[in-house]
Amino acid sequence: MYLDFLNSILIVGVIFLLLIIMRKVRKIHLWSYTVESNIINKTENVLSQIEALLGLYADLELDKSLPKTRGWAGSPDFLWYITRLTQKEKPYVVLECSSGVSTVVLAKSLKLIGCGHVYSLDHDPVFSEKTRDELRRHGLSDWATVIDAPLVGHEINGKKWMWYSLDGLPKNLSVDLLVIDGPPTSVGYLARYPAGDLLFKFLKENATIVLDDANRVDEKKIREMWAKEFSISEVEVGPCEKGISVFKKINKLS
Repeated sequence: MYLDFLNSILIVGVIFLLLIIMRKVRKIHLWSYTVESNIINKTENVLSQIEALLGLYADLELDKSLPKTRGWAGSPDFLWYITRLTQKEKPYVVLECSSGVSTVVLAKSLKLIGCGHVYSLDHDPVFSEKTRDELRRHGLSDWATVIDAPLVGHEINGKKWMWYSLDGLPKNLSVDLLVIDGPPTSVGYLARYPAGDLLFKFLKENATIVLDDANRVDEKKIREMWAKEFSISEVEVGPCEKGISVFKKINKLS
C-alpha cells in the first residue's frame, strides 16, 4: 500500500516534470521561430535597401558617392521613390522640410529633367552647411537652396507649435512637390503636423505631398488630421522601410 502511494507520487512527479520540460521546449521553439523570422525580415530589408540604392545610383547617373542613408537620413527606398516620382511628375518647384541626402537626390533629379529648383528648410545650421557642401561637391548648387529656418513659435488653432521659420522662403512661392521629412520627433508631439497650416497654402492645385516615416504613431495621427482638415486626398501608402504616405491637393469643396 505504502509502495503504491510512493509510485503514484513518483508518476505524478514525472508527469509534472515532463510538462515543465515540454513548456520550456515550446518557449524555446517559439523564441527560435521569432529570432528566425526577425533575421529573415532584417535580411530581406537589407537586400531591399541595397537594391534601392543601386537603382538610385543608376537612375541619377551619379559619379560621386551620396552621404550615408542610415539613421536619421532618408532610407534608400524613400530616396529612390522620390527620385522616380520627381522624374515622372517633373515638378518645377520642390519644397522640402529638413535638408540632407534627399536634397541632393531631388536636386540631381531636377538637373536630369532640365528644370526646377529645390528649397529646403533646415533648423540646424550645422546640417544646413553640410548639405550645401554636398550640393557643391555634386555640382548641384544651382538646383537647390538650403534655407536656415530656426524653430520658432507658430499659433495654430489657438495652440502654440514649434516649427520652422518661414522668413527665408521666396515670395509668391508656388509649390508642385512638398516633401516632409522633418522636423524630428524630439521637437514634440505631432512635430510635422504644422506643415498643413503653414505650407499647404503654397501648393498648386494637384500638387503632391510626400510624408516620410508614415508608419510611426505620430505620423499616422497626422495623416488622419490632414485628411479631415485640408483639401487633400491620400493616394498611396508606400511599402518603404519607414513608411511613406503620398497626398494630392484637390479643389476645395464648395
